[in-house]
Amino acid sequence: MNKKEFSCVISKALDTMKYGYDDIKIRAKLYRLCETIMNKSEDIEELISILAGSKAEGVSFAEDPDSDTDFMLVKKQCICCDNLHPYDNGPEKMILLTVRDNTAPGYTKLKCKGSDMDKITNIMPDLIIQNVEGQNFVGHLLDTSNFNDSDDDDNDDDYENSFIVSGPAFTAACSVSNDNANSFICPIISFSWDFALAVEFTCTDHLQKWKERKRFNSWPGKDLIEEISQMTGHVVPVGNKGRESAHLEWRITYTEAELKLIHSLNEIQIKLYILLRMVAKKILKPICAEISSYIMKNVLFWFVERSPSYRFQHEHLIGILHLALRSLQRCIHRKRLSNYMIPERNMFARRFSDVIKVQLVEELHKLLYVQGLPFVLGQDEFGPLSVAVKHVMLFSKREHSEVSQSASNLSINTQQLLQEMFEKANEMQNQIKTTGALLPVLNNDPVRFEDSVTRATSPSSKVIGG
Repeated sequence: MNKKEFSCVISKALDTMKYGYDDIKIRAKLYRLCETIMNKSEDIEELISILAGSKAEGVSFAEDPDSDTDFMLVKKQCICCDNLHPYDNGPEKMILLTVRDNTAPGYTKLKCKGSDMDKITNIMPDLIIQNVEGQNFVGHLLDTSNFNDSDDDDNDDDYENSFIVSGPAFTAACSVSNDNANSFICPIISFSWDFALAVEFTCTDHLQKWKERKRFNSWPGKDLIEEISQMTGHVVPVGNKGRESAHLEWRITYTEAELKLIHSLNEIQIKLYILLRMVAKKILKPICAEISSYIMKNVLFWFVERSPSYRFQHEHLIGILHLALRSLQRCIHRKRLSNYMIPERNMFARRFSDVIKVQLVEELHKLLYVQGLPFVLGQDEFGPLSVAVKHVMLFSKREHSEVSQSASNLSINTQQLLQEMFEKANEMQNQIKTTGALLPVLNNDPVRFEDSVTRATSPSSKVIGG
């Protein structure tokens, strides 16, 4: 079997694994309902919940044990900017001024007026105010427990909750007890949610530079570039590793813009992203934990922007995966990968040692030039993918087509599930007690939501026109 034939096999195998283009789109829509439910809650009216990560992208699904549901919790009362003038006449929000002197690209400090110090600590109690040479800066201790009211004893006993702080985020892990399982009409299930504190951020240079950057191919399109250039970003409380002032630094992120970019990709580009994530998880992450899915997302963005559209065909999938990984190999060798939204930010700065660099480069060389991608992707270490590849290869050409169609079309009951979930969100808001001010909507039948995603994306479901 040549490379083009194997590329088609891999593409169809991904379809059978629920990574078909329509599966991904509908999964993203279903998880956006989770964001809608969060923002309907009266108990978090001072926060805006923004779904992020692989669930928002649609490239992860309910039964994936290694994927949490990621949310940014944005404080409505605050905004940070590099120019106070547009906000001088409005007392509605607390204004923090960005100070990017002596910070690494992609990071900023937040300065507040002395008269606002009490207001800030009231809005975000676990932040700190530090005076540096007569100026007041808002800092953090990588502690987001202000969203976890540990003194609240009114949590529903039907849930077991635990909170794990990790960098700028913390995890809420919940499970439904035996006593309550029947009321949800579902088996007992555990799930977790990652939450990250964020403050809205607007500046005059980052997105303008991104918009004006020279591009020589068709992605992203002009309309999308214009739309993203008008968006705001966010800052999250994590500083540049290894710096003495890291507790005063906030990382600048454009999560919503990146999500729009992901949703603008075509089927083959999305499948390339999924394969890059698999390679990172199975091959590179065991060597270096810093090679994350977010690293692969940036590799993907640069690769798609710099590649002509005709490359992205089913029969070229293995070829473009090879090229993208070769690009990553060069970045690792130079210890430089520019952030796609803020190119000045080097995502490999101080991320791994020279010894780890050599190991990563050698592992990629073995993958690309010794073993070869077709061989490696078919190995047992790739788990479901290798099984799907073998399954597809056993089918006749006619059966191939039927499997691909069955996996990639929308389930016939998808629209019904969407309607049920909207109705359930409203109903449960009034019927089930909250687990506390932090996560009131976790009681909005989360298991039914996860179960619905599983049913809606199941290859065994009936399909429209099937």
